[in-house]
Amino acid sequence: MFENLVKKVQQYRGRLSSAEIAQGMNAARENAKRLAKDAQLLLENERYASALALAILSIEEAGKEPVLRGLAVASDEKQLQERWRDYRSHTSKNAFWPLLHLL
Repeated sequence: MFENLVKKVQQYRGRLSSAEIAQGMNAARENAKRLAKDAQLLLENERYASALALAILSIEEAGKEPVLRGLAVASDEKQLQERWRDYRSHTSKNAFWPLLHLL
């Protein structure tokens, strides 16, 4: 019954231009900053669960930058597919969170 209602969205898996990668990196950086500021406001107002949720989202947004860099230098289709898998993976984007604290 529901099979007819649900249309599977095709995920893009191809190459991006340098301009598209730069635009994605800039957007991810700005989103990460905004989410971190919002998390800080929630934390200051003792809304701990919501602050944590936004902080995690901020970390994931910041984690998109190195993945996008990897997309830029992928030398073959296998590497390209691996980088797209990383882009869609929560754990890949969270791998650098300890470094964010140092910055």
